[in-house]
Formats: sequence, structure tokens, C-alpha cells
Amino acid sequence: MADITTKIDWYRTPVPRDRLAELTRRETLRPLLHVGGHLLFSAATAFLVVFAFNALWWPFVVFAVYLHGTFYNFLGMFTGIHELSHRTVFKNHAVGEFFYFILGILTWNNIYKFRASHFAHHRVTCHAGRDLEVVLPENFRPVDWLFMFSVTPFSGAGGVPGIISLIGESVRYAFGRFDREWETSLFPEEKKKERRAIFNYARLTILIHIGLAVLFILSGMWILLFVVTFGVFVAPWLAILCALPQHICLKGDTPDWRICARTVLMNPIIRFFYWNMNYHIEHHMYASVPFYNLPALHEEIKGDLPEPYPGLIAAWRDILPAVRKQRIDPDYCMIPELPS
Repeated sequence: MADITTKIDWYRTPVPRDRLAELTRRETLRPLLHVGGHLLFSAATAFLVVFAFNALWWPFVVFAVYLHGTFYNFLGMFTGIHELSHRTVFKNHAVGEFFYFILGILTWNNIYKFRASHFAHHRVTCHAGRDLEVVLPENFRPVDWLFMFSVTPFSGAGGVPGIISLIGESVRYAFGRFDREWETSLFPEEKKKERRAIFNYARLTILIHIGLAVLFILSGMWILLFVVTFGVFVAPWLAILCALPQHICLKGDTPDWRICARTVLMNPIIRFFYWNMNYHIEHHMYASVPFYNLPALHEEIKGDLPEPYPGLIAAWRDILPAVRKQRIDPDYCMIPELPS
């Protein structure tokens, strides 16, 4: 069973107490506009899919579905679900939990399991045998490029198509089954209440998706299956290109997030959909800072961080050769240069 309780003495760049209090202050309107804007964009691309399905030639339908999936994916575990799991987004706790509950069902993410998993990931980030959410070296194969541009390739570990992994996980939980080491580490048998919450949420998720699927088929709008039911499994390429650089090919078993996490500078449009998670070292150092304050936190501590990559292309230009080296030598890893 993975050890997720032993404390690690993590290095954090010092931030003056008053400034940190400003950066950790939660708001209401700003995140509401962000979440609402993301959902409205997804609603607009969903409308485009329906319009194309009813009035245009099928290549336009494929394009519309692909466009919808590309940005809808960011609502799942890569950003939307991820950020809401931290309880740092909204000043009003109930508002955050409402969006967390709804987005979890829409994206097939069990919110109770994910929150416990992600909190543990922050405590023991990339430590072998302890962090089973992100296991280094991450297994990124050439065939995963094909999955990336069609259906989700990752399930946390192993490169199993996500349409099988996430839905399969919900089915297992719906039947009250825990048979993975990470699950039993997070939720030993004595945590009956927590297990019951996971199982009931999985059952609700499946029932809602079955109900919606029946409605879509009977109404003749079966195309909505690819918008809602399977929307999070279509075209995850951009979300994965953004999310994989967080830890891939870096060194584990270190108490310094500057070494086991990576910051990549991105343009404002991608940062909007990615909820500023490109500032990943900053997010790990101060997980209590809301995502909308991460750019300001970056400016505050950037003098003590490795030089950030100036964009996704620059990051992947270095990561891809490292991925190829790791296939030959699993012990190989990239060591960021720290400020003197």
C-alpha cells in the first residue's frame, strides 16, 4: 500500500506574509465569469454541432464535434475539475462545490476519489511508490499520438484509452469494487463513509448519462452522444499537450517542486481554457493560491525558479527527445537549472 501520510519537507520560495494573504484571497465574480465563460463556449460549440448535424454536410459535423471536444476536455481532470477540487476557486464554498459536482458528472470524473487522489499527489509529488497519480517515468508511447487526436489515451497510468478507463472506473465503483493499489491506499476499508460517497456518485453519474443517451437517441439527436456523453473523450490533443509537460521526464523523489514540476508560459487564450495551470511549479508551491492569481504569484517568485519555457512548442522541443531517451534508459530525466 502506498505511503501517502509521511510528511515531506518541501522547499517553497519565501513570499512575504501580507503579499501571500493577497494572493490567496478568493473572489466570487471573477471565477464565476471564468467558469461561466468556459461553459458558454462549450454550449456554443455544442450548438454548432447540432446546427451542422441538421443543416450541413457531414465533414462540417466532424469538424464541429472535434472543435467542441478540443475545448470541452479542459473542463475535466486537466483543469476545471482539478482546480475546483482544491476548494480555492470561489469565496463561497457552496458555489464551488456545485460546479465541482456538475462538472464531475459531465466529464465522468468521480469527484470524491479525485479530490483525495489529488491532495495526496500534492503531498508526495512524484515520489516513487507513494504518488500513484503521477508515476515517473510517464509512459508516453508513439501510438498515444494517435489516441490524442481521437480519444483520450491516459487513465493515470498505463496508456489505456480513457473511454474505457473512466467509464470502466465508474462501473467498478457503481458495483462497490476497489481493486487498485491507489484506491485502497486512499480509502482503506475503515473509511466506509468515504467509500459509500464514491460508489453513490458513480451510480448517479451512470444513471444520468444513460438517461441522457436514451433521450438523445429517441429524439433523433444521437449526435449529442459525442457532445455530452462522450464529449470529454473526443479530441483531447490540446489539453494533453498542455498537461503532460507538468511533470513528464522530470526527476522524482525530490523535495523541490522546481525540479519535479515545470512552468510553461502560454498565450492568454490557452491560459483561459487551461485555467493557468501552465504555472505549475507555482501551483504546487502554493496550492492555496486561486488559479486566477497564479500569474501574479509567478511574478512574485520567478527569480527563484528555473527559466520557464516561452511556449508549448519550445517545451515539447525539449521534452520529445527526453521521452525517446527514457524508452532506452528509464533512469534518465531532465534536471532544470536552478537560479544560483
